[in-house]
Amino acid sequence: METNDQIKRHSLKSVKWVAFGFILPRLITPIITVLLAKILVPSDFGIISICSVFIGVINLIQGLGFSDFIIKEKEIDQTYLSTAFWSNMVLSIFVLGLMWIVAPIVASIYHEPLIGKVLPVLGLAVVFNGAGTIQWALLQKEMKFKRLFKIRILPLFVSLCITLPLAYLGYGVWSLVVGEVSKSLFVNIAYWMVGKWIPRFVFSIEAMKQMLKFGKWIITEKVQEYLYSNLDSIFLGYFGNLSVLGIYTIGRQIIFVLYNTINGPIGGIVFPMLSKMQAEIEKVRNGFFEVSKRVMLVNIPVTIAVAVLSFDAVPLLFSNKWQGLPLVLSIGVIGEGVARLIWAQRDMFKILNRPDVYPKAVMINLLFAAVCYPFGAINGLIAFCLVRAFNDWLYAGIQLVLTSKMFAFKKMEYIKLLLPSLYSSVSMAAATLLILALFKFAGFTITILPFLIITVLAVILFIVFFKTFARNDFGKMWNEMKVIVGLS
Repeated sequence: METNDQIKRHSLKSVKWVAFGFILPRLITPIITVLLAKILVPSDFGIISICSVFIGVINLIQGLGFSDFIIKEKEIDQTYLSTAFWSNMVLSIFVLGLMWIVAPIVASIYHEPLIGKVLPVLGLAVVFNGAGTIQWALLQKEMKFKRLFKIRILPLFVSLCITLPLAYLGYGVWSLVVGEVSKSLFVNIAYWMVGKWIPRFVFSIEAMKQMLKFGKWIITEKVQEYLYSNLDSIFLGYFGNLSVLGIYTIGRQIIFVLYNTINGPIGGIVFPMLSKMQAEIEKVRNGFFEVSKRVMLVNIPVTIAVAVLSFDAVPLLFSNKWQGLPLVLSIGVIGEGVARLIWAQRDMFKILNRPDVYPKAVMINLLFAAVCYPFGAINGLIAFCLVRAFNDWLYAGIQLVLTSKMFAFKKMEYIKLLLPSLYSSVSMAAATLLILALFKFAGFTITILPFLIITVLAVILFIVFFKTFARNDFGKMWNEMKVIVGLS
């Protein structure tokens, strides 16, 4: 059995593959998104956004929380695995049929007949995802991140080879639909080929009951969090219009790509790593603090940089039909960035066999969204973004209070963790704004190349300031980086 130090070192070495799997596709995805935005119209993205809300909820439910149970358990036999697989498949086929029934109703609610045709076709992705869930969980459990990396780049090739060509050929929203279904198909075929696990014709009621006892809270958590992330699209689409929703959707997609890219390499290994350690509260607490410091190190500078630079970046990348996008981005990252500052606590609760804690807390944010989002949507896009950002701040506050009680630490003890990154980021932002002001004052026009140079300078400035404000943490994280890239 591996010791804690061996597990940590193995996890650090795995980070590069998790990072490649998250970062490489996301370096290209924004470019593809910009190209699609130039070809398609905002209403196309609005239609996909509405349909994705329903598809996403079903994808979360269909797992039944079994994958988290499989990852958490030290030993898992074929009876549990096969039971989980066949349960997923039966549920997936059932909800696909249900989607064909409800599609016309959804189209009527949003006054867009095309939704009634798009939603059932997108539902095919539900079946494909259900077929690969257990294979994915086993790869995660065994920390086969190099293999998962190879699979995660498949959606990039689908976008380049299917979605973009169809969009250029004039297929409009259907280019996005075919692209999404193709991604699900190819990715889950790859899970089968790489994972090499084949289900048996075995089904155990007792195994299902045991997995559901744990999984019911995982389902609740995922559904609640998904609703928390997507109630904005539901209300904005209903009280606004599809063009406004399309602008908001592009902004949220950019934010989602940014934070998932920078957090993914850490988040991808936290749960499997801690599942291999003894569930002692002191070790879990120390692990939470260590993970949090690294999350803050990347989240805080990205949040401040995007809020500052979005007003210059958006005009360079998007056409005039995307007016309002800079404010959506700047307000959105300030909300999302704060929410992500306390981020790894969900996995810690699961390790302590308290999967019920997080979903109970998120109910407050869902109630706030249900009451306040319609008010924000009625008053326009910017008002809605401000309401959404406030809910993100509320989320961060609730989670901080809850986590401090669960792990017996003072809230200020946690807040102090973010000060070095905050000081460094504010200093970076001030210096970057000064450079931009001098550049414009000299009469130069901000084009792509100068903007990229200024962005690189901002990154360098942050590293310099962080080394100044947190020399010890800088040295420790530098040594960890050498382990990650294989230099130590």
